[in-house]
Amino acid sequence: MFRRAFLVLKRVGLNTIDICKTLFKVMIPVSIVMKILTELGLISYIGDILSPVMSLAGLPGAYGIVWAAALCTNVYAAIIVFLSIFPDEPITKAQITVLSIMVLTSHNVPIECGIDTRVGIKLKVSVIYKLVMGVLAGIVFGFIFSFFNLYNTAPQIFLTSTAPAEESLLSWALGELRLYFTIVVIIFFLNIIIKILERSGALIILIKILRPVLKHIGIGRNAIPVTIIGTVLGYAYAGGFFIKESKAGKIKKKEFLYTVFFVTSHHAVIEDNILMISIGGAAFPIIAGRFLFTYAVCMIIYRVTRNMKEETFLKFFFQRKVLEKDSASSPPGSPG
Repeated sequence: MFRRAFLVLKRVGLNTIDICKTLFKVMIPVSIVMKILTELGLISYIGDILSPVMSLAGLPGAYGIVWAAALCTNVYAAIIVFLSIFPDEPITKAQITVLSIMVLTSHNVPIECGIDTRVGIKLKVSVIYKLVMGVLAGIVFGFIFSFFNLYNTAPQIFLTSTAPAEESLLSWALGELRLYFTIVVIIFFLNIIIKILERSGALIILIKILRPVLKHIGIGRNAIPVTIIGTVLGYAYAGGFFIKESKAGKIKKKEFLYTVFFVTSHHAVIEDNILMISIGGAAFPIIAGRFLFTYAVCMIIYRVTRNMKEETFLKFFFQRKVLEKDSASSPPGSPG
């Protein structure tokens, strides 16, 4: 019994190392480059560019730097910037909610796009999708709140910034190491949980429950486990499994694209939602609204593209080198 448990844990450990090794090849170089560019003032520059875009969502141009911080780094960075701006330029609960949904829908573009390219999706497709989703979310929710005069009140902010004005290089490096260690631990336990769910039959039940909902946005049964991981925990954790599954070839490329599109705009629903609610965002539109918005957009994309010829679809969304590799690895006479 103990020997069997040891062998299972050994396989899980090796699988975790394999997933994290591939994932960190994307994350570590991107994190270093983004740190350098941030120190050089990239986020402020992008914030200035985004100022006119924010007006489309009914937000002051000054808050462009908040979304720029989210796009270049993560939700935490956006919150820190937001808390530094809000006292001098306060906005309503509705406006904070719109900003929150934009941040949640589109953030950490360099790392998330890096993961997308590792599964074969074109970089321009990934970047354009994320930016368009963020802007579109801002316009849609800004219009709804304005038209129906919703949440037009002063916000109640529960979170205050305790971050130092300037982060030293050492503290940044230690923070990155803690992040990578956390990812390794979580992916290890995720692998164990997936094994337990598979052997107990609970995974099959979960797939049967979610399949009727997810099939309308092109996500099939083989992609449901990684969709759950990403939705609940975050894109970095799902990204490792995305890369693993893309290598295994168990998920068709069309289905992979639809899964990536949904998860990239709707992930970490517990942690990230709580964070944005804590800075004054309205809970219902942040939780339910973002899901319905992402689901609706993904459904439209699925319905528009599902009948495209396979060759046309793959050429439009996926990298040529990936398609050439797949073609070379296909046995003679097999399709694609």
